[in-house]
Amino acid sequence: MEVFDKKIEHLSYSEGASPLLVDFLNEQLRQSSGFSIRDEYPALFNNPPGGESLYVRIHGRIVSHVGTLVREHLHPAYRMRIGLMGSVVTAPEFQNQGLAKACLLQALQSLRKQGAQVAVLWSNNSEFYKGFEFARAGRESNFRFTAQSVPIGAMAQPFDYQKHVHQTWRLYCKHEVRLDRSLEEHKRLVRVPRTKIFVTEKDGQVSSYVAIHKGMDFTNYIHEWAGDPKEVQKNVSWVQKNQFADAELTLIAPSCYPLQAIQKFSKMEWQGVVGLMKILDRKGCLSVYRRYLQSQKVPHQWGDSGTVVIDGSEFSLASEPDCLRLVFGDETTCHPTLPFFLWGFDSI
Repeated sequence: MEVFDKKIEHLSYSEGASPLLVDFLNEQLRQSSGFSIRDEYPALFNNPPGGESLYVRIHGRIVSHVGTLVREHLHPAYRMRIGLMGSVVTAPEFQNQGLAKACLLQALQSLRKQGAQVAVLWSNNSEFYKGFEFARAGRESNFRFTAQSVPIGAMAQPFDYQKHVHQTWRLYCKHEVRLDRSLEEHKRLVRVPRTKIFVTEKDGQVSSYVAIHKGMDFTNYIHEWAGDPKEVQKNVSWVQKNQFADAELTLIAPSCYPLQAIQKFSKMEWQGVVGLMKILDRKGCLSVYRRYLQSQKVPHQWGDSGTVVIDGSEFSLASEPDCLRLVFGDETTCHPTLPFFLWGFDSI
């Protein structure tokens, strides 16, 4: 077996996209989609906000890649810098040689230098990321619907870019938990190929929007939405009955949101996790979490032996995975955790 030098090259998308790199990702990840991955993930591949690619080139050919994007996560009680990771791929003939591992390690180092306190990615191959101390974390609620489970809803309508883009962005900005998203970024995101967006109106203004699919991701999932839950429920009901009668739609939501209006008409409900996460700055994460508990007046006491007691329960701070479960929780967690969520358009 030929052994290759794992020299990692960097490309910041403030410098513009590399056609060679985009072609490699399209060939490996989106060969039969009919559109470019650059259009599917505009937050990563366009400036602003623009992310970074770390990749290996062998004999002039790109063979392995990791994409990263640092964003600000907002909540009324705290702010935190988040490192998003995605588009992790190695050409089949170069796999099992440590190329993706080398890219990931440098990507994590780069995210730390940029001040990210946590890294987040989505993957069905969680075993591969265990070696990097990624674990399932964050808390989200899932609601599944059928045409039979939902009531007849108020009339929704397809998204009209000229009429609705500013109003849907303003609705997004009303979310308590969200990434800091500019209007210019939102304008690109609503144009992601294959995405179907529907809106409801009230008193002449957009009262809710729901986005179904996102490129090749989230088929039949409503992972991006905004508006008062009652208006969202009306929107989902109309779309489920009139646009997706033969498919079951699933809405994903922050676990901290009061969603009784949506819950009432779901066929099935379950708790999930936001993604695979890794703490990059343990001291910073714990400091944010501690201030959050204080702001919410949650009884807690930090010990000298690497433990913390919250509402009478003791938690270990001995390792990064321990801290991850403490701060962000998972689908089984009952103690207070940071309200944290990434919307569907945040996927890279």
